Amino acid sequence: MVVCEADTDSLTLRAATEDDSSAIEAVTRAAYERRAERVPPYKALSETTEDVLRHLARGGAIVVELNGAVVGAVRHREQRPGALLLYRLAVHPDHQRRGIGRRLMAAVEDVARSGGYEEVHLHARHTCPDLIATYERLGYSEVNDPTEPDYNHPVYLLMSKTVTP
Repeated sequence: MVVCEADTDSLTLRAATEDDSSAIEAVTRAAYERRAERVPPYKALSETTEDVLRHLARGGAIVVELNGAVVGAVRHREQRPGALLLYRLAVHPDHQRRGIGRRLMAAVEDVARSGGYEEVHLHARHTCPDLIATYERLGYSEVNDPTEPDYNHPVYLLMSKTVTP
């Protein structure tokens, strides 16, 4: 467990459990809602608690709590041998622009290192240049990986960062 002081509030990053599934669903929906007009729509906006539970069973997630309430979450799963996929990064709009997303990404990178993965991958929409620029500042770069089954060329680009174990 990592505790960081932000102003007078304490942030806790920890591995998610099944008990967090409804909180993960809620924070994800709140975060993605501001981009609801995007075409095609984000699948995150229609997912259920059961979907979150299935995602947790396929990999894992990390949550950020602020004074005991979940204000951010990110999911991860093996994409292929050697690569961990970071997805559904979400920070509640009331808590964005405070470094919580960066902390969540760093935590997934730590999971990758400890799990022996060489890379962390994520998908970014072409229509979100602000997010692409943020990921680039954090060391991610665009890669072309036609073997990736979830890679939807017209909508997403695949970004990758090398992590050293």
